[in-house]
Amino acid sequence: MTKAKRRWLITGCSTGFGRVLAERVIGQRDHVFATARDPEALSGLVHGQPNAEALRPDASVGGYVGNPARRIKPPPNSR
Repeated sequence: MTKAKRRWLITGCSTGFGRVLAERVIGQRDHVFATARDPEALSGLVHGQPNAEALRPDASVGGYVGNPARRIKPPPNSR
């Protein structure tokens, strides 16, 4: 039986601790949902990584609060 991959929501991924944590988790092949104030700062982190994607963290943008939750939630029958 293969080990189930975990899904991580990591904030502050443009620099510092958030960036290092995201790089490590991506390297472990778990799935990372990365956020940063400037989503462009995440392009080098997530580009070419099938197990990583950038999310926009600005809660003032219409629809943001609900959309990431739907994207992060595992699909039915995934366990």
